Amino acid sequence: MRPTPGRRARRPYPPGMAQPIRVAVIIHPTWHVHREALLGVAEVAHAGLGWQLDEHWPDRMGADALAGCAGIICGTFDHRQVSAAVAASRLPTVGWSRTYAKQASCVVVPDDEAIGQVAADHLLAQGYTRFAFLGEMGWSSADDRRRGLTRRLREHGHAAEQGVWSEDAASAAGWLLGLPSGTGLLLSSDSLARAVVDQIEGAGRCLGTDLGVLGVNADPFANAHVGGRLSSIRCPWREVGAASAAQLARMIGGRPPSGTVLRLPPGEVVRRLSTVPAQAVLDGEAVLAWIGQNAHRRIDVGDLVAHTGLSRRTVERQIRRLTGCSPSDQIRIARVELAKGLLGSGRLAPEAVAQRCGFTSLRQLTAAFRAVVGVPPAVWQARRRDGA
Repeated sequence: MRPTPGRRARRPYPPGMAQPIRVAVIIHPTWHVHREALLGVAEVAHAGLGWQLDEHWPDRMGADALAGCAGIICGTFDHRQVSAAVAASRLPTVGWSRTYAKQASCVVVPDDEAIGQVAADHLLAQGYTRFAFLGEMGWSSADDRRRGLTRRLREHGHAAEQGVWSEDAASAAGWLLGLPSGTGLLLSSDSLARAVVDQIEGAGRCLGTDLGVLGVNADPFANAHVGGRLSSIRCPWREVGAASAAQLARMIGGRPPSGTVLRLPPGEVVRRLSTVPAQAVLDGEAVLAWIGQNAHRRIDVGDLVAHTGLSRRTVERQIRRLTGCSPSDQIRIARVELAKGLLGSGRLAPEAVAQRCGFTSLRQLTAAFRAVVGVPPAVWQARRRDGA
């Protein structure tokens, strides 16, 4: 069979084999949330639905991209050719944004008002006493997140200043940098939070201490851009994808969707430095217990900083005040104490003890033992046997 111009030729299926149901998935390939949702779609599609997923990028969709498809999952309608193609197809369609709810048979989204409430609870728990919201203009998700934040803050007797990030970045930056010190700020997305962190630090203000910044989506790329310091609310995008596939399967099978708008609850706050005020302190006993419980792993000060959510300087200063030694020394002490227990049992060779206690070699164990105990492991074992 001659392939239709502009379409990829498809290999014919063997006689008697049922051809898969083709479903178009339209996503922005560079958006973290779309990739997460696509994983959820794929998990359901390949778990027994017999679907073939045709992935399309909005700016590269051909005129016949939807031909032969039984349904559409559309992450974005913000390209004219996408909207026109979906409308002309008259296929059952599931969308991922309430902004374009009229163009889809069903919309599956995170519960954006609940995201705002989670943000308010987190910022209040962190000790902030002033609050603000900054979101992109014209997006329903941003409006709902702002609404959830302000309603929850109102329950606690607080209000939130509100700004809009638009093409006039200079005016938004002026509003942002005019916020008083001690303000906890919710951004409607991590990509916006990343830009705001750059603005804050470019103006010489201190992240977390001066202005707390909380994003949405737990985007690892945005977090990496700001040095792994961005607190963010984890959103159920993988679950959104799975639920979208389930709803589309209903419609392809001739049944109506479970609802026109389905909202899924958000996940937890991934707490990092950007929402840790200056007055934050370590729970000393809990941190020392964590070091002891993880001494067998090759943890370092960076792991301890990530666990506490505090700055490296704060962790080092407060560990030194609690124990009289540096975090690195405290980790080494915990490893040596673990090694003592294993060496004392006499069941393991020193090389195996070193490996089980997070040391890279027996030489490293010996050096740590000398530094902490004053003698090498063999001497310590001999003295212990002799009762010295």
